[in-house]
Amino acid sequence: MWHNKEDASVEYLYPREESEVEEATRIAEQKDDFVGAAKFLWPIPDRGLSRRMYRVKTPVLVVWGESDGIIPPVYADEFSNRLRECEALILPESGHLPMLERPQSLSSHVLKYFAPS
Repeated sequence: MWHNKEDASVEYLYPREESEVEEATRIAEQKDDFVGAAKFLWPIPDRGLSRRMYRVKTPVLVVWGESDGIIPPVYADEFSNRLRECEALILPESGHLPMLERPQSLSSHVLKYFAPS
């Protein structure tokens, strides 16, 4: 999920005050959780979204983490191909949660996107 597991935001959300046994147990449980979630999420269900995308009339900025291990960045390209005015931003050094991993970089890109041209 994370690009850099040593990042401060990861440390904040997942403090490292656990023994090796606790860490191994947590990792094993997380794998089980991801396997369970994968049964419901992959392939990512369309739920009619592709049939409704034509309704989007405003410009769209799709932001994806380059190292997103949960939903691959190829989906950002898929969105940008299907929406009329869509720009895909693949944020380097970021996983599934770029707003936590690279908040300054993301803010900079978003402000630039919305700046009057």
